[in-house]
Amino acid sequence: MARRLTLSRRTGLCAAACALAALGLVVQVLWLSFDAWAGNAALRPVYAAACAVLPCTVPARDSVEDLSVRDVALRARLDAPGTVVIQALLVNEGAVERPLPRLELRLLNLAGEVVAARRLEPVDYLATGAGETLAAGGSARVTVEIRNPGIEAVNVVLVPQL
Repeated sequence: MARRLTLSRRTGLCAAACALAALGLVVQVLWLSFDAWAGNAALRPVYAAACAVLPCTVPARDSVEDLSVRDVALRARLDAPGTVVIQALLVNEGAVERPLPRLELRLLNLAGEVVAARRLEPVDYLATGAGETLAAGGSARVTVEIRNPGIEAVNVVLVPQL
């Protein structure tokens, strides 16, 4: 009988060690994937709860550091004289979903000086029905119609802002 109790005790210790090792593996995966998974809507509460106890901070979702604007083009509208269309691609290069930012539209002259500027909300530059966030690795087409700024404006810059 004593032998059976010892075998049972070993089995229990072995099971506890396996459970502890599995827990350690889960914690390691969560820690190593912190930057990528902390922005996931399903996992964000898990990371927020862990960071309430541990010395860590869940990254802000409203940062614009991973957002870039590419393929900016300025075209005159032939069917509407005096109007130009600015098109670009807003890209989230990060591993976290981000809310759509405001964009600062700057029109520059040959010397690089700002000749006109305007702040655009997402509703101003996205098609109707677009979401409020930009998925990790995702992109959105930006389209803005403005009055022709004249021949002085030769360059367009779109800058994501909070």
